[in-house]
Amino acid sequence: MERKGIQLPSPLLTCKFSDKELEFTGYIVIDSAIRGRCCGGVRLSPEVSLNETICLAKNMTLKYAFLGIPLGGAKVGICINGKLTKTNRKLVFTKVGRMLSPFIINGSYVPGPDMGTSDKDIDWLLNAATYEEKNREHASTALYTSWTMLTSATEALNKLSLKLDNSTVVIEGFGNIGGSSAKVFSENGVKVIAISTCKGAIYNSKGLDVKKLSEIKEKYGDDVVNHYPDAEKITKDELLCLPADILLPCAGSWTINSRNAHKIATRIICPGANIPITGEAEKILFNRKIISLPDFVSNSGAVLGAFMGSMVTEQAKKEIINKYFNKRVLRIIQISQEKGVPPIEVAKEIALERFHKIKNKYEKHDLKNRLNYKFKSMIPKVYREIFIKPRAKNIFTQMLQSME
Repeated sequence: MERKGIQLPSPLLTCKFSDKELEFTGYIVIDSAIRGRCCGGVRLSPEVSLNETICLAKNMTLKYAFLGIPLGGAKVGICINGKLTKTNRKLVFTKVGRMLSPFIINGSYVPGPDMGTSDKDIDWLLNAATYEEKNREHASTALYTSWTMLTSATEALNKLSLKLDNSTVVIEGFGNIGGSSAKVFSENGVKVIAISTCKGAIYNSKGLDVKKLSEIKEKYGDDVVNHYPDAEKITKDELLCLPADILLPCAGSWTINSRNAHKIATRIICPGANIPITGEAEKILFNRKIISLPDFVSNSGAVLGAFMGSMVTEQAKKEIINKYFNKRVLRIIQISQEKGVPPIEVAKEIALERFHKIKNKYEKHDLKNRLNYKFKSMIPKVYREIFIKPRAKNIFTQMLQSME
């Protein structure tokens, strides 16, 4: 199986499921596992396919490995036509939860929200899978993603001797990630000049009012592009080719490909979406001297922030990203330029090497590991409170520092 030009190992498991009455087809792909556990989001889309789900699951393997998190990668794709009512939506996710229960109930697969799904959807799914009604804590995943995207973009700008507070950004997709990124980037002095939704795109070279955009989106949803004043309406394809310093792809898969990579006019691409760029397009962009940052690096904030959870404060999470994550991004850019290969190839090599090291470390069958694992599984909450929480910030800092 290929990720649009990059050869990938076969996943551990692929499984198709469907329901004629609710008219959906779904796929679960477990790309890898560490100590029998994997994690990845649930994507809802009329176009999602088995091939896309396989590639997204591989992306999760790379993301966890790059961050040093001992989890394998997985993904669930649900293909459904039309807009769901709230009642039908709950029925779909309840049904999916029942179908995926064998993977979830023993902790083998941990789902999360992805494109087209929300925390509420995942709650319905998990409640159905575990036969328990729970009120779960929800992490600020979009905000964490925006932080690593901003840090990644800043390092790329520095490499080009450009200033963050004097740059412009174009955002493809104004959903959770795109909307949060617009806010975070604008708060740091970046001028947002264009956004898109499934309804179209708008552009203003002098800048868009992000606060007003958010207010209009709250009222009109994706139709924000048809209700925002003082902007030129353009097509979604035109948006990708606008001249700007930074492009943030925050929409679907493979929107940047061999057909439009020659037309991209930004200096830097910093993905918020997963697999938004094909392998062929990555090579074209690199040959055009455009810094295209790996998606599983730039948008890894959601995974990193959720993994840290309540063990560290929001401020501490931001400090860790600013102080240590940025060094990893800079190193990828430097190696890419030294070796003359796209940044994604550098990051993939680093991630796969780390994956095997982590897997070997956590799956050693020595007495110390077995006793430690048994102890943690018996009293997980006590273990976290006594042994992890007091030194959590140092633990996560060391996790990122070990990426040298």
